[in-house]
Amino acid sequence: MYKVIATDGMDAAGIDVFKNASGVTLEVRKGVKPEELMQIIGDYDGLIVRSATKVTAEVIEAGKKLRVIGRAGVGVDNVDVKAASRRGIVVMNTPEANTISTAEHTVAMMCALARQIPRADALMKQGQWEKKALTGVELYGKTLGIIGFGRIGSWVATICRGFGMHILAYDPVVSPERIMEHGATPVSLDELFAQSDFITVHTPVNNETRNLVRKETIAKMKDGVRLINCARGGIFNEDDLCDALDSGKVAGAALDVFPKEPNENTRLLKYHQLVLTPHIAASTDEAQSRVSVEIAHQIVQYLTTGLITNAVNVPAVSSQLLQQLMPFVELGSRMGTMLAQIAPGKLTQLNVSYEGELGAMDTAPITNAITASLLAANVEGVNQVNARLIADEIGLKVCEHKTTTSRNYANYIRAEVVRAGDDPVSIGATIFGENRQHPRIVRINHSHVDAVPEGYLLIVPHVDQPGILGKIGTILGNHNINISRMTCDRLQPGSTNFGVYTTDQDVPEHVLQEIRAVKGILDAHRVVF
Repeated sequence: MYKVIATDGMDAAGIDVFKNASGVTLEVRKGVKPEELMQIIGDYDGLIVRSATKVTAEVIEAGKKLRVIGRAGVGVDNVDVKAASRRGIVVMNTPEANTISTAEHTVAMMCALARQIPRADALMKQGQWEKKALTGVELYGKTLGIIGFGRIGSWVATICRGFGMHILAYDPVVSPERIMEHGATPVSLDELFAQSDFITVHTPVNNETRNLVRKETIAKMKDGVRLINCARGGIFNEDDLCDALDSGKVAGAALDVFPKEPNENTRLLKYHQLVLTPHIAASTDEAQSRVSVEIAHQIVQYLTTGLITNAVNVPAVSSQLLQQLMPFVELGSRMGTMLAQIAPGKLTQLNVSYEGELGAMDTAPITNAITASLLAANVEGVNQVNARLIADEIGLKVCEHKTTTSRNYANYIRAEVVRAGDDPVSIGATIFGENRQHPRIVRINHSHVDAVPEGYLLIVPHVDQPGILGKIGTILGNHNINISRMTCDRLQPGSTNFGVYTTDQDVPEHVLQEIRAVKGILDAHRVVF
């Protein structure tokens, strides 16, 4: 039975998902103190948080059973993702659940800013009728610059087009075609700064976006620009923003997020041109229900079936594509296991190539599976989540090559390891059958083989000469080891032959030594799957 704890509350609809799940239980303990979390987290397989709980490296280290961390929301800046990845823990979020709520809050902030609604409300409640001081601006005909054109940014564009606004968008990872599909004009960041009447940001906070709005970039903007941040604290330099409000360069700003929350910058409180809300962009009944339900489904699915959805530290693959890839992911795992046993030594590079239909797919899950099982023989705790990270740490370079053409198979995977001071070793594999139910190892180095990657294999490269196969069979027979399947291949008569034997039981080291001692046999390897 898997145990999951939610430390920032959970909507009833999300709780129901766990109640209806088999093999997974949920405990909701809102307001758990950091020191208490450290003491109890070791009992749980999964952790669900919103923004309050800080999942530090220390918490992750204490979570000895922890397999998955779910953030019921988009941002994961309160989770040490690198520490989780190093431990092989999947970190998930719910990127779509609060899209509408956050976009609507952004537009509400823009309207409040343009028409000075919060100030008008405050003055009215003080008994003041200040019509002349509350003149606003229309959104119609104005230019809105959107930095970050993902789900939320593009939905903001959709809403604001209804106001008759001209939309500019900057996003280095979104194609110009996709931006134009949403009725926006793709521009450079400097063009956006120079042309926009309103600017809103919808990006994560990282090395590229931290202090994106600062003294130098504000100077590039129109006089009287209005700025909105409902994304992440730290994207705006707050002191530079206040200076620009003092000078009049910025006519107003609206902030829902802050570098430290609750907000500690008292300077922000003195400006009537500033609209402030306490990180509530995603705080609607509908969004809270959706994020709870989505993260619940994702965690239950991962713990019970292994299917990963919306992970921030594992390549994002659609469920449909993952279904297609799963047989090859398993095959890749077996290929890595085999390479680890037939190519010992200091590995410096792993080259993985894909041919055929696989060449047009996102094959990262397969490459991760190969890498993980290759390293597992010598590295404790490696899995498909942390495999590439660990490979980098130990100096193993992982390279991929793809082509949609294939000479012999509809799909073909070749994995080669390069070793320090030794020859490279490669294996090739494919899957036969309409339902991809027959995995095969079809190449070892340059030799053709036909081996099922399961159970026990004995691999014997030897000189192509009479009597070798008989001697191998005799040795195995003397030790009561039965051969259930075998294949041999040579490139040309008299050259090296490659024998691959499937046996009913493992071939112990002393039997391998006996085989290696036969004249004409170059080596002998056992592979256990």
